[in-house]
Amino acid sequence: MGLAAEYLRRGWDVIGTVRGSRRTGLHDLADVSGVRLTIESFEMTEPEQISALRDRLARRTLDLLFVNAAITRGDIPIGKFRPTCSPKS
Repeated sequence: MGLAAEYLRRGWDVIGTVRGSRRTGLHDLADVSGVRLTIESFEMTEPEQISALRDRLARRTLDLLFVNAAITRGDIPIGKFRPTCSPKS
């Protein structure tokens, strides 16, 4: 949510996604940011929901896509995640 708030503060339009239907801090942020924050709800483990989200956003132009998927149920061992590049010194 912190990145969404910062991009909104800088004047960007933001599309945020949430899993499930429960209210989140992103919804609170949307209440104060007006139309510049769009919230899409979907289950990222369901391919048909990913396709539906893609279809809903197909006509949108995105300047930046940031994907942050949390693993909370041990679905994938943490050792499977490896950095693809090293930070510059």
